[in-house]
Amino acid sequence: MTRIKDHVLLLLICCCFFLTGCDTDKNVSPNALSVLGESVRCGALDSHVTFQFSVSGKTKSSILGKSESVAVGSVDVVIALVQSPEKAEITFIPQTLKTDAGGKVSFDFSIGEHPGIYKLKATLKNYPEIAACEVTVLGGISLFGAKQDGWVGNILDEPIKVFAEVRPGVPQEGVHVEFDLRKAPKKTKLFDIQAYTNVNGVALANVHLGSVQGGGLVGVRVLSAPWVIEDQTLSLHSKFFVIDRIGLLINVLGGLAIFIFGMRLMSDGLSLIAGDRLRSLLNMLTKNRFAAVCVGTLVTGAIQSSSACSVMVIGFVNAGLIRLEQAIGVIMGANIGTTITAQMISFKLNDLALPAIFIGVVMSLVAKRKQIEFCAQILIGFGLLFLGMTNMAGQLKQMSDSVTIHNIFDSLSCMPHPGESMQLFPVLKAIAAGTLITVVIQSSSAAIGLLLTLASTGLIDIYTATAVLLGDNIGTTITAVLAAIGSSRTAKRTACSHVLFNLIGTALMVVLFYVPYKGHPVFMYVIAQLTAGDSFAGENLERYLANAHTGFNVCCTLIFVWFITIFARIARWVVPGKDDEILDLLLDPNLVSTPAIALEQAWREVGVMIHKSSDAVSAGMSAVRNSHGDHDFDEMVSSVQRLEQEVDELQAKVTNYISHVSQESLTEDQAEMIPSLLHSVNDAERLGDHAMYLVRLARRVRKRSLLFSAKADEELAQIQQTVMSMFRLCSDALGVQKMRDGSEAIHHEAVLQEIEMRTKQLKNQSNDYRKAHLDRQDAGECADPRVGAVYLELLQQFYRMGTHLHNIIEGYARTHH
Repeated sequence: MTRIKDHVLLLLICCCFFLTGCDTDKNVSPNALSVLGESVRCGALDSHVTFQFSVSGKTKSSILGKSESVAVGSVDVVIALVQSPEKAEITFIPQTLKTDAGGKVSFDFSIGEHPGIYKLKATLKNYPEIAACEVTVLGGISLFGAKQDGWVGNILDEPIKVFAEVRPGVPQEGVHVEFDLRKAPKKTKLFDIQAYTNVNGVALANVHLGSVQGGGLVGVRVLSAPWVIEDQTLSLHSKFFVIDRIGLLINVLGGLAIFIFGMRLMSDGLSLIAGDRLRSLLNMLTKNRFAAVCVGTLVTGAIQSSSACSVMVIGFVNAGLIRLEQAIGVIMGANIGTTITAQMISFKLNDLALPAIFIGVVMSLVAKRKQIEFCAQILIGFGLLFLGMTNMAGQLKQMSDSVTIHNIFDSLSCMPHPGESMQLFPVLKAIAAGTLITVVIQSSSAAIGLLLTLASTGLIDIYTATAVLLGDNIGTTITAVLAAIGSSRTAKRTACSHVLFNLIGTALMVVLFYVPYKGHPVFMYVIAQLTAGDSFAGENLERYLANAHTGFNVCCTLIFVWFITIFARIARWVVPGKDDEILDLLLDPNLVSTPAIALEQAWREVGVMIHKSSDAVSAGMSAVRNSHGDHDFDEMVSSVQRLEQEVDELQAKVTNYISHVSQESLTEDQAEMIPSLLHSVNDAERLGDHAMYLVRLARRVRKRSLLFSAKADEELAQIQQTVMSMFRLCSDALGVQKMRDGSEAIHHEAVLQEIEMRTKQLKNQSNDYRKAHLDRQDAGECADPRVGAVYLELLQQFYRMGTHLHNIIEGYARTHH
C-alpha cells in the first residue's frame, strides 16, 4: 500500500509536465506556401542562388499551448522557370521536391551567362487551390555590404556596393543605380553616392549611422536595361544595424535585474505566506525518499527558487535537521519545482505585468494586515518579473537583425547538418555557456528566463537552446556549493550530491542526443510531440523549452531516486571524515533568509544553553557537597567556569543571529517571537551565572570548613532534583534530546503544564525548607549561622533558576500556540 502511495505522489509531480500539450491535429493539410527571406535576389553570372520555401498548415493546438500554424512535411513542391533573358536560351525542366519534417524545401538555381531577370514559380503539386509563390533573380548584379553592424554616430565599415557585369567576370560601366534610405534610426543618412557604375562595374553609397539603436534598410534599384520590365524596377534591400553599446548593456542588464528582483520579491512573499508551514513540511522528510522529493518540489514551487531551496537544505543539513539521504531527495524535488518558473514564463503573461504591479502597490498602500502585504509583494514581484522579461525581449528582438549577434549565436550553434547527428564539441560548448551564465547570475530561473527570451526572438535554435538548458541545470548547483563553504562535512556532501546529480543527468541527456528517432534526438522528439506547433521549425520554442526543462528534471529524478543511497556513499567518499557535532552547527547563516526555520533554530540553541547550564549547575552543586575534598574540587570548579563561558558565548552568538533574522521580512507571529526569544536567551544566560554563584558558595564553604546537617543535605538534594527535572524538561522541549539521540521532543503545552506544576513544587519546597531551617535554628540544631546563610542562599539560587526556566518555557509556548 505504501509503494502505491509513493507512485501516486510521483504521478502528481509529473502531471503538470504531461498536461503541457498534446497534438490534437493528426492529419494536417497544407494551407499556405511562402518563400523564406527576400523574394527578390541578385547574383553573379554563372553562379547559383539558393531559395527556401515553407509549407504550413492549419493551426495546431494543445491542452495548454497553442501556435498559429504548423509545418507540413512530405508535400511535393514544383519549381518552374517562368521568365529568363531572351539571350539566355536556358532549358529548365520543372523540378519536384518534397518538404522535410520542418515543412521546408531548398532549391539551388543556376544563373546563366547573360544579365537580366530570371523568375521562378513554386506551386504545390497536389493542392492547386493554394496560391503559387514567385521569386525573382537579377542575374549579373551582385550586392556587397548588404548586412553590416555599426556603432551609433559612426560610418558603416564598408559602403553598400553594387557590381554589374555584362558577361561572367566582365564589369559593365554606366549602369544607373539608385540608392534610397527606406528605414533607419534618427539622423542616419546616405552620402558619397555614386549612382553609375564605374569602369570596374561598381556603384556605391556610404551610410552615416544615426544616434539611436535600431535596424535600417537601404533600397537599391537598378534603373538600366536589362534589369527593367515595362518601366518597372525591382528593388534589392541592403540591411544594416546600429548598435548603441552602452544603451544595449543598460537595457538588457536592467531588464535582467528587474527580472531577478521581481523573482526575489515574489519568492520572499511566497516564503512569508508559507511561514511556519515550512517547518511542518520537514516532518514529512522522515517518511521516505519519495516524501523528500515531494517536499523539495512543493517548497521550491511555493517559494519559486531552487537556489533558495538548495541553500535552505544546506542549512537544514548543517543544523542537523535532516540527514544526507533526505537532503539529496529534497534537492531532486527542488530541481522539479524550479521548472514551474519556466512554465509560467512560457505562457507569455507579459500583458499582466503592469496590472499586477498596480494592484500590488494599491494593496500594499491600504493593507492593514501582514498577510495582505505579503500578497501585494507577490503581485508586485510577479509584475516586475514579466516587466523585466518584456524589456529584455524588446531589446533582444531588436538585436535579432544584428549580424554580430547572429555570429555570436552561430558560434554556439549545435544544429546538425541535414541527415547528420549533432556534433559533440558544439554541444559541450553550449552546455558550458549555459553553465557560465547561470554561475554569473546565480539564478537558474533568471538564466532560463533569458534563454526563453532569446528563443522568442529567434536568435537561438532548438538544438542549441536544449544544450544551453542543460548547462543552466549544472550552473544552478553553484549556489549550493557556495552555501556549503565553511559548513559541516554533511553540508559539503549535500552540495557534492547536487553537483553529481545534475552532472550525471546532463551526461545522460547528452547521450540521448545521439539516439535518433524519426530523424531527431529521441528526448527532443518526445518533448516536441508534447508541445503545440513544430518545435524543430522554431515554432512555440518557449513552450518546448519549458517542457524540456520539466521533462529533463522529472526523468532524471524518476531514474536517480532509486540510487539516493549510492549518491550519499559517493559524496561521503568525495568528502571523507567523521560527521560534525550537530550541537555546534545550529545557527547556520544560510537559514537567516528563512525566518520560520531560523527562529526555530535559535530556540534550539537556547535549549543547548539550558543543557550546558544544567551541567554547570550539577558540577557547581557537586563542588558545594565535595568542597572538603582535594582531588575533584578544582576540576569541578574549572568545569563550571568553562560551561558558563560557553553559555555566555552562545548568548552573544544567538543574540547576533536573531538580530540578523529580525532584518528579514517577518510575519506577525515571527515578529512577536523576537522579544520572547531574546528574553529567553537572557534567562538561559542567567542560569549559567547562577551556576557560577554556586561555585562562589562552594569556595566559601571550603574556606570556612562549613558542614551541612544531614537534614539540610537531604533538603538540598530534593530541591536540586526538582530544579534538575525542570532543566531536563526545558532542554527536551526545545529539541536537545532529539538532536542527541533522535527521540521526539515533548509537546510545549504539556511541558508548560509540567513546568508550572514543578514551579509550584519548587516554591513550596523553598518555603517549607526555609521554615524548617528556622525551626532547626530556634531549636539549636544549627549552631553556625554561616552555614545557615549559605543554605538560604542555595535555596534562593534554586528558586531563581526555576523562575528563569519557567519564563523560557512560557515564552516558547506563547510563540508556538
